[in-house]
Amino acid sequence: MLNIFSFLKLISIIMANKKINKSIPKPAIQNNSSKPLDKRLSPKKFSINFKLALVLGLISFIVYANTLRNGFVLDDKSVISDNTIVTKGISAIPEILATPYRKGFFVTSNDLYRPLSLVMLASEYQFFKLNPAPYHFFNILLFAAGVILLFFFLDQLFERKKPVLAFIASLLFAVHPIHTEVVANIKSHDELLCFLFAFLSLNVFIKYLNSGKIFHLLIGFFCFSLSLFSKETVISFLGVIILVFFFYRNENKKRSAYISAVSLV
Repeated sequence: MLNIFSFLKLISIIMANKKINKSIPKPAIQNNSSKPLDKRLSPKKFSINFKLALVLGLISFIVYANTLRNGFVLDDKSVISDNTIVTKGISAIPEILATPYRKGFFVTSNDLYRPLSLVMLASEYQFFKLNPAPYHFFNILLFAAGVILLFFFLDQLFERKKPVLAFIASLLFAVHPIHTEVVANIKSHDELLCFLFAFLSLNVFIKYLNSGKIFHLLIGFFCFSLSLFSKETVISFLGVIILVFFFYRNENKKRSAYISAVSLV
């Protein structure tokens, strides 16, 4: 998955920073209400965050716009041009959902199950055939969307008090050269979808932590499931979920336990 170890390191730094902040005495605030705190953004702050997110998306797109001229290389052929199932187009979706990952290219006893990326590639093939530019366009779009979701997640993780820090961290992630192979390789629809839905699930889980609405918990479960159907490496995110909801955003242990439970399921 996209530089998961760097993200884990970022989480550890955040946790260390929280411990330092906890050691500083704070004035007691009387709160007689048992209702959860209102975490909603003011219209002005929402507008600023939305603009920051758009800037990140635009930068992500510009950084990888040069890949639009690239063709099919290496593993791209195994999932698109030389894949006998994907090249059937949309009609192949039921077959994709019922077969291993590599069946359309070659058969192996030790295969994987990553249907979501193949469904997307088959849908793209239906409209664009073997024109590589649209496939690269969608790769860039998925990456840009993932960076935006990373920003929104970090902003929520900091309880919307440090949007500049969330922006800088997301910007460094967006332009880091370690992601070049993933974004430039069409086959990596699986990596990008995995990343996208993993961070979408984290964003929704934080909403559940704040609101306690079961609807958010179920949507988070659904998004995390889609991430697993994209690529199995998201299993490492179980560690991220525990770090986030038991060691950093741990104000409600019961809700944190529910988030971990649905993720394990």
